[in-house]
Amino acid sequence: MARGVPTTTATPTTRLPCLVPPSPRGSGTPDNTPPAGPANRRTYLQVSAQTPTATGSRTPRRPLAHPASARPVGGPPTSGTFRREPRGPTAPREETAVKTRDLAYIALFAAIIAVLGTIPAIPVGPVPITAQTLGVMLAGGVLGARRGFLSVLLFLVLVAVGLPLLASGAGGLAPFVGTSAGYLYSWPVAAFVIGWLTERSWDRYNVVRGTLINVVGGILVIYAVGVPVLKAVGGLSWGQALMGGAVPFLPGDVVKALVAAAIADTVRRSYPIIERPRRTAVTR
Repeated sequence: MARGVPTTTATPTTRLPCLVPPSPRGSGTPDNTPPAGPANRRTYLQVSAQTPTATGSRTPRRPLAHPASARPVGGPPTSGTFRREPRGPTAPREETAVKTRDLAYIALFAAIIAVLGTIPAIPVGPVPITAQTLGVMLAGGVLGARRGFLSVLLFLVLVAVGLPLLASGAGGLAPFVGTSAGYLYSWPVAAFVIGWLTERSWDRYNVVRGTLINVVGGILVIYAVGVPVLKAVGGLSWGQALMGGAVPFLPGDVVKALVAAAIADTVRRSYPIIERPRRTAVTR
């Protein structure tokens, strides 16, 4: 070392830890830098938490709930994915469709009874022979109890408001207070009884069983209501009421019962309208 020459001492440089934000990939460091220590990460988190936003206010961050925290009590652990809750059945739409279809069936068979009224009636006494009781049997055997009852009731309402839909060409309130009033009143009841019996024997329904059902509902029920009213309104004896309101109708009514059963059985096989009765489960 020469005299007079100032000596210089090398001052060691201290490298400050760089504050590098953690990588969005979850590694804690960017791709081109070595991994930072825990102190560097804590320093960055403290600085970023105290840095205000552009608006001068801090933006609170909502903590994300872990998927396991939303797990139902006692249920299996859920995965980290979000699942859409299953939607329930569209009951209102189905009920609306069923109601619309029922109204169509009710109106259709009310029109069928009206069309059968265009066949000329055969006068045999105080009550004429008509083909409209065939429509009553069909309404009960094809539609069932409730819809069959409503279809015949709709037809009678149309007659009561003045439409000449009866086979005799009459309309209004006069037929409902005459000698044949009991037969008109019995038609909705007959359709209901036929439909109720048909629903109860739906799995075993055939032409023979349907004919017996039509005889019970379409002949016995109608006669049980129509003959007493004929006797009371016409001032007849029981013998006269039976001869004028029951005996002449028996052959034709039996034929109509057979025809209605055959049609109902055909409809049941090809396009059943009556739903199969549901069997309730027996709980022990």
